[in-house]
Amino acid sequence: MAVHGLVIDDPKLNFSSSHFIVDHDKCERLHGHNYHVKIELEGALQEDSMVLDFKVAKDAARRLCDHLDHRILVPEKSPLLEIEEHGSQLEVKSRDKRYSFPREDCLLLPIPATTAEELAGHIYRELKKRLPQIKKVYVAESEGSVAYYSEG
Repeated sequence: MAVHGLVIDDPKLNFSSSHFIVDHDKCERLHGHNYHVKIELEGALQEDSMVLDFKVAKDAARRLCDHLDHRILVPEKSPLLEIEEHGSQLEVKSRDKRYSFPREDCLLLPIPATTAEELAGHIYRELKKRLPQIKKVYVAESEGSVAYYSEG
């Protein structure tokens, strides 16, 4: 059986964000990455002989990258963090650290950690709402360091 698919590896699918990973020797410090996203889609050919128009897929992925761009990514499902809003500030506490950020600079994500693997899963689930043909999402936090997520 023939399979048709798309690979979107556009240099515009990127975002720059800061984060920290609780209980990690080096990555527990607040730091940032210039992330790159690549997606794969798979499905039946439509009447126009396309699985999906490349522009539709790129636009959906670009909107999501723009939403993540220039934010402090906070994993709201982390059992190791206490997160509280105080007016226009977001306070994030771990065992021995306390951060206070402008709320508008933060993005609370429904994941337990802001690892590249969890970010790939988050992006996959968000894109799946708009692109049912999504097959796999890759997130590179640096050249040569790439995580991915797929459901099958």
